Amino acid sequence: MMGALSLTSCDKDEMKAANLDGTWEGDFFMTYENDFGLWNATSTVIEFHQKPFKNYGIGYQTDFYPIGCPVQQTFFEFDWSVDNGDITLVYPTNPALNTVIRGYRMSSSTFYGRIGDTKKQFSLRKVEDYDWGIYSDRVNQYYYSRTRSAADTDNNTKNVKRVIPNE
Repeated sequence: MMGALSLTSCDKDEMKAANLDGTWEGDFFMTYENDFGLWNATSTVIEFHQKPFKNYGIGYQTDFYPIGCPVQQTFFEFDWSVDNGDITLVYPTNPALNTVIRGYRMSSSTFYGRIGDTKKQFSLRKVEDYDWGIYSDRVNQYYYSRTRSAADTDNNTKNVKRVIPNE
């Protein structure tokens, strides 16, 4: 006799969160603007760190800008979650960047879709996967993955915003 297997929404969200876990790189529509001009990021690297067996985690975003831009990089920390398939990014120090990603496609190596209600599509590729490990002592079990230093997160980010080009 075979038992039926069904996944709840929570299970699906945890699976999507597990797939997000890792480092992604590509175009995420970040710009830097001041009185002298507007510069588009040449690339964005986003790290998603999933809390073990949860549908949420913490993330780090680094945006790289071209020569001539007053800044070479900007850094952001964000909280993220997957709820009913929607991915929400919340930037505590820069709420103007908060967004919800819906209608996306994600495989183990590519992630693309639309930011908010825009028509322009972002495109990211996975460049590193985080493998969780388990360490046990006689009493407790610990879960670990690669960690990131908080260094380099104190930079001038007040002039950074997400600009979605018109189609």
